[in-house]
Amino acid sequence: MDFITEPFGVIMNFFYKYVAFENYGIAIILFTLLTKIILFPLTLKQQKSMMMTQALQPKLRELSENYGDDREKLSIEQQKLYQKYGVNPMAGCLPMLIQFPLIISIYQIVRNPLQYISGLSSEAILAVGKIINPAVTSADSVDQLSANSFFLNPENFANHAETLAASGVKADDFINMDFLRIFDLGETPWHALKNVFDGDFALAALILIPILATGTTYISQWITSGMKKKKNKKDVEDNTQQATNMMLKLMPLMTLYFAFVLPAALGFYWFIGNLLSLLQTILMNKFFIQKKEG
Repeated sequence: MDFITEPFGVIMNFFYKYVAFENYGIAIILFTLLTKIILFPLTLKQQKSMMMTQALQPKLRELSENYGDDREKLSIEQQKLYQKYGVNPMAGCLPMLIQFPLIISIYQIVRNPLQYISGLSSEAILAVGKIINPAVTSADSVDQLSANSFFLNPENFANHAETLAASGVKADDFINMDFLRIFDLGETPWHALKNVFDGDFALAALILIPILATGTTYISQWITSGMKKKKNKKDVEDNTQQATNMMLKLMPLMTLYFAFVLPAALGFYWFIGNLLSLLQTILMNKFFIQKKEG
């Protein structure tokens, strides 16, 4: 996935250093906005397809009544109907499928910021790791989030400045992941939750991120699939629609899990992305409804 991750890392580096004034949270917001702009044509196609499918429900019910006992014939007739009106049922899940490689790339970036955002080589990362833990033998075993936190302390950096300089590592290669002095986006909410149970509330605010990411995922999907006319019990779903609906149900649960166990930056990316999706969907629905009424 490096062929996707590395260019995104360069973009994140640009946002962080030159646009967001070294504010990691704002850099993620800007990056999320960019991905939404890139995916907008697919999202637009998805929304149009879902509204067209809803409009075709009377005809789909009619086919179900005529061919209900012959599943193969019913499927063929449904496909003919979709082709006649230019509807692609797969358009409903295509943007979600495309976002999986994007999410994996984002995970790599927030998990390995020295590699993908700062662009340090494996040798440089290994040198950084050995300063913190001399037992480290490979760049893959270096905890880059801990390295960021350690060397952001001016005293720690000054004590090892000569060794770091010899490895080509500069002070601005280390990324400040604090956001609003409340959220450490390099930490995991799961770690924060365990600390709360131990009586340490220093990172407690991070627990909000997976909750917000999951809640906005559910609301965004509900609006995307159900903001229109309330679904009739007789509405017909083909196999593709059923698979899409199952994915919609699983996504909030997956979001909750991964937003807890992975760095908070990923959950923050989801949360901001969901807010933008909500705004985008509401505006698109309003446009399509007005166009239909017109």
